[in-house]
Formats: sequence, C-alpha cells, structure tokens
Amino acid sequence: MWHVIFLSLGGKNESAAYKVDKNSIYSSNVSYNTYNYRINLDVNLTKSTKVYLGSDGFLSRLNQPGVANTEYIWGAQSRLTPLSIPTQYSNGMLPGRGAGELSSPYVMINHTGKAANEVYKGKSTLAINQDFSELINGLKLRVQERTISTCYFNERRSVQPALYNALGRASDGSLIMQETVQEKKKPRTASPPASTAKYHFEATLNYDRLFGTDHRTSALVYYYISDSKDTDDATSNLSPFPLCAIREYPAGLHTATRTLTCWTSTSDIPVPKTSSPADNTVFFPSVALGWVPTGYKFIQEALPWLDYLKNKSFVWFGR
Repeated sequence: MWHVIFLSLGGKNESAAYKVDKNSIYSSNVSYNTYNYRINLDVNLTKSTKVYLGSDGFLSRLNQPGVANTEYIWGAQSRLTPLSIPTQYSNGMLPGRGAGELSSPYVMINHTGKAANEVYKGKSTLAINQDFSELINGLKLRVQERTISTCYFNERRSVQPALYNALGRASDGSLIMQETVQEKKKPRTASPPASTAKYHFEATLNYDRLFGTDHRTSALVYYYISDSKDTDDATSNLSPFPLCAIREYPAGLHTATRTLTCWTSTSDIPVPKTSSPADNTVFFPSVALGWVPTGYKFIQEALPWLDYLKNKSFVWFGR
C-alpha cells in the first residue's frame, strides 16, 4: 500500500490605509482577510482498489464601520478639505456638517461601531476505483461523491454619536457649538446565517473485453444523483426544503466485430423539483445497428482507396 499526500495552506490580509484611533472601543480597522486550504490524498489500498480524498475551503472576513462602508468614507473625504473640520474639537465633541456623507470620515471609522461579513465555501470529494479483473476480466467499478457547501454570516453593531459644528467662539473663548446630528444607539443586528449545499453522487459499472482479435464487447451501468438546498428557499424554520433532486439511470450494451456493431441503451431520468418523480420520468430505450463493409477483405482489395465506410441505423422511443 502506498499513498500520496498534498497539503496547501494560504492566507491574505488586506488592510485599509485609514488612521485608526486605538483608544476608541468602536474603532473599525477596515480590512478584508482571506484564508484557504487544500488537501489531496491518494491511497492504493490494494492492487485493485484505489481511493481518492480531496477537500478545500475558503474563508473571507470583511470588516467595516458600523453605519458606513468604504463608499461612504471616500464620499465623505471627497467633500471635505483637510482643514474643514478637525478630528475632534478641543471640548471633546465630534465634528460633522451633517448626516451620511457630510459626516467626518474619521468619525465614521472610529466612532460608529463595527460590521463584519463572513463567507465560507467548502468542497469535498471521495472517489473509489475498484478493478474486478481477478474475478471477471474487464469489469471495473467507480464511485464518487462530492459535496459543496457555502455559509454566509453578517453582523453589524451600529452607533451614531452626536455630531457638532463649531460656529465660533464665545467671549470667554469657549466654542459655540451647533448640533448637526443627534446621538442614536442602534442595537446589534445580525442576519440569520444563510447557507447553500449541493450534493453529487455517481457510480459507474463498466465491462470491456476483447475476445480474440476482432470481437469486442462492452457494457455500462451508470447511476447519478444530485441535490441542492438553499435556506432562502425555506418558507419557515419548520418547513422542509423543496425537492430539487436529479437522478439518472442509464445503461448500455455494445458489441462489435470487424464488420458488425450493435448498441442498445436505456435511460430513466426523473424531472427535478417534483413531488412525484415516478409520474414525471423520461424513459427512452434505443437500439443501433451498424454495418462496416470495409471490414471485408475483398472490399479492401477491390477498393483500396476506401479506408472506412459504415452504415448505421438508429431506433429509439420514449415516454
């Protein structure tokens, strides 16, 4: 038994070039951080059994101010000059010409709370290949399962401090302040975690054998099923997810000699998103016959310029 292991880890930190007040409990260092991993494992359990296991994941986290985003910040700084308002007045009050983009970018970054958006995407694959040639020559089986999941989580803790605009100074030298934005404390808000999941499973049983030098016979049985779920599709916490499964059951038999070929196949495919798959099934068997005149030796001698000629008839019907 031997195995091959591949492992990869990665991460990236993108922080914004904003001046952050480290003394403020609401300061938000705007950043976008990502982390990822990947692992592949190939194992030969026996001479006839091979197993593959693969998994990878991606996690991202976007940090932003509580009541604003980077568009608000850049919009606010584009409407103000560096000398329009201070970062903070000498009396401790925070500056602002108004709400929204009329606020101070420094206040948006350091005094409006925090927000975080997280996204996780994970994939896993398990495949098994089994060779039954020791029992039946030419018989092989392959089974594969794959899962893809995505999770979203958004959280926001918003605070709107009171903002003031200095109109001048009083006779005693104190600042004459005008309140432009009233203080508001918004509770923590978090959207319900949303997720999507996709499942995929397939199995292939294949038989292929050459008898003598001219007669080849092959057969195939294939099973496939896939399903997907999304929390946005659920109407309530107690309601089940709607059915969204796709299944296929094709099978085929092929035999060929130097001059004749024959292929038969059937397929049974239920239509997805239905409560009664048995009543919505596509079923169509088919038969194909082929004749290869160039396989005869006398044709090859009589028409040496003709390399290959084949006549094929195909019949199928379905419901």
